[in-house]
Amino acid sequence: MEYGLQLYSVRDYLTDLDYCFSRLNEFKYKFVEFAGYGGRTAEELKSLLEKWDMTVIGAHVDANDIAADFDNIVKFHKALGNTNIVIPAYHIHNNEYLYKLVDIINEYQPKFEAEGMKLHFHNHENEFKPNKDGSIPFEVLKNETKVLFEVDTFWVFYAGLDPVEFLKENRDRIELVHIKDGLLDRREGRPLGEGKAPVKDCVNAALELGLPLIVESEETIPNGIMEAKKCYKFLHKMDEEKEAVNA
Repeated sequence: MEYGLQLYSVRDYLTDLDYCFSRLNEFKYKFVEFAGYGGRTAEELKSLLEKWDMTVIGAHVDANDIAADFDNIVKFHKALGNTNIVIPAYHIHNNEYLYKLVDIINEYQPKFEAEGMKLHFHNHENEFKPNKDGSIPFEVLKNETKVLFEVDTFWVFYAGLDPVEFLKENRDRIELVHIKDGLLDRREGRPLGEGKAPVKDCVNAALELGLPLIVESEETIPNGIMEAKKCYKFLHKMDEEKEAVNA
């Protein structure tokens, strides 16, 4: 199988993306999702991806930046070759902010679509809990916008939901999936297989649903490259076990 990496996982190496991409290529990651650009132009980033035989699957872009600088964002990502814009988070703790996000999405999603691009929202755990005014932010976003969802399986799990069932129930609005592991007794991520999330079940469900898998490991312990390597080794072992069963 082919896997991608959210570059937030290796944020400690973004000042040396050539080295970073060389290591990701070594670990057989085939695509990346940006969360910052290391001071590089879109053309420089595209050149580095081509050099290391990788592609871009998406990029995290702040919602307020979209509203303030839409034209330049579109220009940058077209030059990069990216068609998936992902809002990584938003202050949805009350309805004022939640509905500001709804307004931004409803204004700019059609504009992105007109440019051949898609707009997604990446969840954490708070979108599934009542905010200060009693609204469930995920339900508001699902019902009052047409935004796509980049589902972070760990945060769904951390919120007390079944991430496998969540993927199945919302498949028509999901095109990107973050595979992540972490702890339940404290809000900390872990490399795949070292936490408490049902990672294997999430991987299998996403593959069955035809969804691309983007690995994210959050803690950079001892560094992001080593966490990325651990995650890929976990997934590669899963692939080997499946091949052995089917042999």
